[in-house]
Amino acid sequence: MEGKAALTRRAVTDALTDLHGGQRPCRFTLSGPELASAVRQVTPAAAPADRVTLPGEDPSLDEVLRCALLEVDAGEVRLVASDRYRLSVRTLHPRAGNDTAGRALVPVPDLVDLAGWARPQTEVTLVLEGDRLTAEGGAGSRRLPTREGDFPAYQAILDGVPAATVRAMVSRERLRSALEEDLPEVVVLELREGQLALDPPGLRLEAVVVGGPMRVGFAPTLLRAALEASVGPEVMLELSEPERPVLVRSADQGTFTTLVMPYRLDHHG
Repeated sequence: MEGKAALTRRAVTDALTDLHGGQRPCRFTLSGPELASAVRQVTPAAAPADRVTLPGEDPSLDEVLRCALLEVDAGEVRLVASDRYRLSVRTLHPRAGNDTAGRALVPVPDLVDLAGWARPQTEVTLVLEGDRLTAEGGAGSRRLPTREGDFPAYQAILDGVPAATVRAMVSRERLRSALEEDLPEVVVLELREGQLALDPPGLRLEAVVVGGPMRVGFAPTLLRAALEASVGPEVMLELSEPERPVLVRSADQGTFTTLVMPYRLDHHG
């Protein structure tokens, strides 16, 4: 009965808001475990709290990049994070919601806390009204802090990535394990028919490769983090040119994408 009463109150509130020409709150319902999974995948790409702003960089952007962007539009919910060198996006499809768009910057520690709260719950409803973000579920409700700022135009970044000329599907765990070795600042991946070679440590992994050959340099910590955030036994790497961003996708989950910046090999011997 309380659930029906709450729904009725919300419907009346939305109707009165529409009547007076106001902005309806953005409201959407997600699976609790799915929301927690999205937070786990995306937030590692955010800028760490102890990152030092380098000369020439905008310190206000660092404050923004310590948050994740929560964006709702066109029937989709997107969670986005970036630290300048990688960009992670997870798309969710709400179980229910209204047609009001919205976006909010949420500090990463608060999102991680929300994920722990949401994981055991069947459903969680998020309500965004202005700068006020509230989570509601069977375990009660909680208010999440938000921050002001302009998150980078991530969709333009994704749209600007050239079409892939090389695609490789490889064991996620084997590649991740290889990147746990004591490696230098940059490792070289060489993609050619039937294999992915990693130097150092001079390892060759069986892979399904379309296109190539191509050599590309990576910071092993960045690539390993992208693999750890993915799910499933295999990962897909999509490359256009050795110096352009590389798309890392879960081979069996099309709703999660990470964009990783490579290293110029001519700068590293």
